[in-house]
Amino acid sequence: MRLTAIVFLLPALLLPIAGSEAEVGGVVGNGGVRLFTVAAVPGYTAAQRVEVIQKRLIDILSSIRKGQDPGVAVRVEDGAPVIYVRGLQLVTVTWRDGQLHSTPPQQLATFWADVLRTKLPVIAPDTAGGARDTWAR
Repeated sequence: MRLTAIVFLLPALLLPIAGSEAEVGGVVGNGGVRLFTVAAVPGYTAAQRVEVIQKRLIDILSSIRKGQDPGVAVRVEDGAPVIYVRGLQLVTVTWRDGQLHSTPPQQLATFWADVLRTKLPVIAPDTAGGARDTWAR
């Protein structure tokens, strides 16, 4: 019984002390459409990262029409996978994101890119430029 308790508690000791949403992760998405969840990183809470990514996403969606290929690509920069949409940086997938999802960052970036390829054409506005009105709320 003691050994079991230690095994279950050890992973909890390796994680940051969770006292706020920042350590748990922040969801990127809008209007009920969840795209992915990011972790806090040094200098940014998860909520702050979500805010930055949401602003980038609004700009990106302003150039996409519903049903259009979003042009999602993953590139490795300084050892970390970075997701680009239509040539614009959306998010760097960090080792903390990987830790949050128990997945290596490169594999997680590939998964998130697939999610974006599937969901962005569906949630994009009917006309270019419409995302600012729709997503800014």
